[in-house]
Amino acid sequence: MEPRPSYPPLHRIATSSAEWAAEACDIRRGMRLAAELNRLSMDDADAIRRVFSELIGRQVDDTFSLIPPFCTSGGRRIRSCKLL
Repeated sequence: MEPRPSYPPLHRIATSSAEWAAEACDIRRGMRLAAELNRLSMDDADAIRRVFSELIGRQVDDTFSLIPPFCTSGGRRIRSCKLL
């Protein structure tokens, strides 16, 4: 049995395409929000949840916690889950 790949297959995008422009914009957005997260104190849980929610494009619940530093090159494909 072959191991399952951990990432989706690569998809090449021409750098002159609208798709690349949108991806580059999303990368800049993710890097900007990661920098904003890293300026926050680890004690500012509400702000961390707000910025991280903006980064991933969905609301995290009140139990979510993150201790900066944090880095990403995108953000919308990041998922977090609640540990049970």
